[in-house]
Amino acid sequence: MWILENLKKIDKKVLHIGTIGLRVSFIVLLISAMMLSFYHNTEILFQYQLGLLLLALGLIFSCFFVVCILAFDKIVKDLY
Repeated sequence: MWILENLKKIDKKVLHIGTIGLRVSFIVLLISAMMLSFYHNTEILFQYQLGLLLLALGLIFSCFFVVCILAFDKIVKDLY
């Protein structure tokens, strides 16, 4: 439960930057879903590979932003 308590105490500026990053990764995930649905209709192998690549990138970026938000907020709080 310490994660939920830390999420409530995050600095507003750090949270704003993190939400922008999470929105960008969500857009990448939506584009990958679109590419994979196009592959379902056309069966072009390049679209499948590109869709899976974008899916992996979107998931990695979203995890990266969550971890960086928590870490950067902890660093800022330790400095002050």
